[in-house]
Amino acid sequence: MKIKFNLDCIKPMIDWLLESKKNNVRDENKLREILNLPDYKIEFARYGSPNIPVCGINLEEAVDFFLNFDKKDFKNERLQYKKESFLTFYNEIEKRLKKINMITSISEHDYDVIETLVKNSLPDEATKDIPELNIILIVSIGNSMGWPYDHYIDYDIANLNMFETMEDFLHVTAHEI
Repeated sequence: MKIKFNLDCIKPMIDWLLESKKNNVRDENKLREILNLPDYKIEFARYGSPNIPVCGINLEEAVDFFLNFDKKDFKNERLQYKKESFLTFYNEIEKRLKKINMITSISEHDYDVIETLVKNSLPDEATKDIPELNIILIVSIGNSMGWPYDHYIDYDIANLNMFETMEDFLHVTAHEI
């Protein structure tokens, strides 16, 4: 099984949030562009799955959330639950950039650590039908810190402050696999 980290959505969303905070203006068109990136489409597919606990999240609800998370309450229970932790992330975003940069600076050694931990924990049969596992790091639309879906594992970078070190992150990632 090959492991790949998807980091493509981090910079556009962080830049949008920083610009929004700096200018106190949230550009809806730019937000929609970001939410239509491939990794966000995977998030919408996951949160749109039938029988998902609590409720799903669609594009319009996500747009409304990112435009108004500090202005109103949300009928969608997942978004209402996310609101408090996201407000904390938004208010501390500049301070959290160092941790985000640490976690997103994945090296070959880091891949090796994850692969070794997985090989030592699971028999080859457990992963033989998964040719590639994509680990998405993203400012999530939902309230989960991380979740598996299809051949993806997702981490909400708004919650990466929970990891003290890169080693912590690598071990939790191997555990999630």
